Amino acid sequence: MTKTFPTLVRLLVVLAMLVSLVAITAMPASAGTVVVNTVTVSPATAGSVAGFSGNITLPLQANAVVGDTITITFPDEVTMPSTVGYQSVSINGIAFASSDAAPYVDGQKLILTLNATQAANVVGGGADGFVISPAAGIKNPGIAKTAASAAYLLTVVTSRDQTAGTKAFGIIPSYTISASSGDRNTQVTVSGKGWTPNSAITISNGLVGVGTADADGVFSLTTTAATGSGGAVNCADGAGQTQAGGAVSWDATVTIPTYTLDARVMTSPASGNVGSTFYVLGYDFTSGGNVPSASITLANTAVDANGGAAYTFTTRDAFGIEDDIYVVATVPDTMTGGVKTLSVTGNGTKVATATFTVNTPTMTLEPASGAPNTMVTVRGSNFKAADQIAIGGLTFAGAAWNTVAITIDSSGNWIYSVQAPATAVSGNNPIAVTTLVSTAASATFAASARTLTLNPATGPKGTKVTVGAANMDDTNGTVGVGSLTIGGAAWNTAVITIDSQGNLSPTTLEVPSGATVGANTVAAVDSGSLTASGTFTVTQPTVTVSPTTGYKGDTVTITGAGWVPGSLGLVTITFNTVTQLVTTPGTEGTFTAQMAIPVNAVSGQLIGASDTKGNTASSVAFLIDDPSLSIDPASGPPGTIVTVTGQGFQPQSAVTALTIGAGTVLPATTVVTDTLGAFTSTFSVPGLASGAQAVSATVYSISASSFFTIAAAEATVATALASISNELVRVWSYTADGWKMYDPSDPIGSDLGSLSDGKGYWVKVTATTTVVYLGKSRTLDIVGWNLMGW
Repeated sequence: MTKTFPTLVRLLVVLAMLVSLVAITAMPASAGTVVVNTVTVSPATAGSVAGFSGNITLPLQANAVVGDTITITFPDEVTMPSTVGYQSVSINGIAFASSDAAPYVDGQKLILTLNATQAANVVGGGADGFVISPAAGIKNPGIAKTAASAAYLLTVVTSRDQTAGTKAFGIIPSYTISASSGDRNTQVTVSGKGWTPNSAITISNGLVGVGTADADGVFSLTTTAATGSGGAVNCADGAGQTQAGGAVSWDATVTIPTYTLDARVMTSPASGNVGSTFYVLGYDFTSGGNVPSASITLANTAVDANGGAAYTFTTRDAFGIEDDIYVVATVPDTMTGGVKTLSVTGNGTKVATATFTVNTPTMTLEPASGAPNTMVTVRGSNFKAADQIAIGGLTFAGAAWNTVAITIDSSGNWIYSVQAPATAVSGNNPIAVTTLVSTAASATFAASARTLTLNPATGPKGTKVTVGAANMDDTNGTVGVGSLTIGGAAWNTAVITIDSQGNLSPTTLEVPSGATVGANTVAAVDSGSLTASGTFTVTQPTVTVSPTTGYKGDTVTITGAGWVPGSLGLVTITFNTVTQLVTTPGTEGTFTAQMAIPVNAVSGQLIGASDTKGNTASSVAFLIDDPSLSIDPASGPPGTIVTVTGQGFQPQSAVTALTIGAGTVLPATTVVTDTLGAFTSTFSVPGLASGAQAVSATVYSISASSFFTIAAAEATVATALASISNELVRVWSYTADGWKMYDPSDPIGSDLGSLSDGKGYWVKVTATTTVVYLGKSRTLDIVGWNLMGW
């Protein structure tokens, strides 16, 4: 189906064309002339894409038939599109359908092939009509001409009536302005088309300007209303053509743009303080009218100085029209600072606005922060000239601060120096000022907290601290008993006086044992409820232990730091909470002491330190080493006498087992550990296999072990040379003791007992032979004496 339907459509179209050709050729053309009764162009402006419609009389001898054509020929000055859609054209109100032969463009010709419905409605000798919408894309000539000039002719002919009919149509010029409103300084662009090519253009009346049309009759010029009066804007070209047509009337009305001249207003100066005067100049209002007094406002508040009377327009610009005003205005005393809108409304319809900046009254403090009683210079600016600040009009945290009236100078400035109140609370304190005419400003003074001086500010409990403060109550003030606290607890046991300058009498106190390690707030409240504070940091003394592992009875070194110096801070050293010794830190708060680990110590018990001032160091754990054995010597051949030393065993307990390998070497006499759990015993190494052998001792069911390495005994000469015993005669060796000899036939006279590694020997044999010993071989290839390395 997707292939059959398009094919069918194409066949039908071809068939229709053949039928039309048959029809055209079948009927002879008439000799009549087409009459074009009317031609209408919309819009008729030059250079515009337009629609065309016309009424024609076709002198057909009979009604039209399907396939008849109507050809409309446009003048050369018309720009034709390459194609025209079927929706864009209708005949006698009947549009073309998508299945019809589309309107066809051939140069300046538009050829319309009638469909069946259209043909049935085209009557010979009657009035027929066509409509071509702007959607067809046909563009008007670029130059304006009247129909009377016959410059632009539309020609119509049918496929039956070969004599064409013609009709002239007119094209009008056009011009526009942008913007359409503004004041005399607004830049306005005037653009036009259709005017006489290469001619001068003159703009007048509502706007004034000159320009030149180009070869296509188009112009664009920029002007202002500086010399115009607003209203209708006229246009004329060098050929005398105007929007009204000039020597001839246009066939359609040329739209005349209108420029609305807005009123404008300005101020001088552009800013000012409250109470100051400024000038308002207004231009181009409605002439002959006035501006009511209440219609001049700043931020919606009337500001004129005319006593309520209206302002009559005068002329103040160069145009001689009484549509301007000149007003002296005053900034209201209570107006807040910032950019304000100035509005002027005439009794006509014109309103003009401008901006005026009311200077914000400001107050600055030098310095803007500090302790109570700090001398502060207060400066004000942008206030009303010659105004005054009454006594108490300047406040600190709501309380009167100035004790004399402050006068504001002619420039709106003032200055005043005063101390921050002794009672100023720490933090931001609001500063406010209000003048006699209620002009107000504000600032902030950041009062620092009253600080207690603490010397020193850190140390262990028991440290002597000197406390001082300033800016306290200077009117016979005191700090009562307990009103000086550390960590919230009362510290002073006597009244502390304050001098006339507000200084706290320096007082030395000892950090109490109840203070907590870390930062402690120290505060003093005087009789005037003023508070000063500081921080004392209680440090924790330390001890180090070396070593931290060992045996009972071992001596350890204990080092301390950060303790209270001198005899005031005796330090007690404990083991498992039991006092072992007492020591006194030096002037730097340090000490070094030694102690023996108790015989009843248990691994992991703590070594601690504390003093008489309540300081306690973090305890250190001491670890008891497991029992151990030491062997001396650690190696040797069987028969070696070995000394075994044990440590860390149960004190004053019997050694119940002492073995090497699988054999016991425990002496017959009982071996008992001393008061620290140590013992010593000896034994002779039995004839065990060479290599490492475990030596183990057991006391009170606790065992410890070590190793003894049994060295292999040196081989005898007979053993070493057993493989050549049949050939061996004698062996000589030179030693540190001189020559020694081995003779298998003279064992009594032989004094060479063994062969040692790394030495050389003279060996006499009866035949060549090979010595084999411990998997190694040595060849003796001389009958008689051979030098053999062993």
